Amino acid sequence: MNGALDELDGKDQAAIARAVEVADRPVIIRGIAADWPAVAAAREGDDAIAAYLAARDNGKPLWALIVVGLLGV
Repeated sequence: MNGALDELDGKDQAAIARAVEVADRPVIIRGIAADWPAVAAAREGDDAIAAYLAARDNGKPLWALIVVGLLGV
C-alpha cells in the first residue's frame, strides 16, 4: 500500500457507498459539498457566508474544539 489516497467524485453516490462499505483507510471525496447552500454563500464572499450563518443563529452557545499544531495549523 502506498501513501496516496483514493479519490472519488462527490456526485457519484454509488461509488461513495461502495467505498464506505469496504473502507480500510481514508478516501478523498471531491466536490461532495459543492451544492450545499453554505458553500454557495461562501463562494460569494465573506459577507455572504457571514450573513448565511447569522440567519441560522439560534442564540445557543456553540462549543468548538480547535487543535493547534495539527496539519501545520
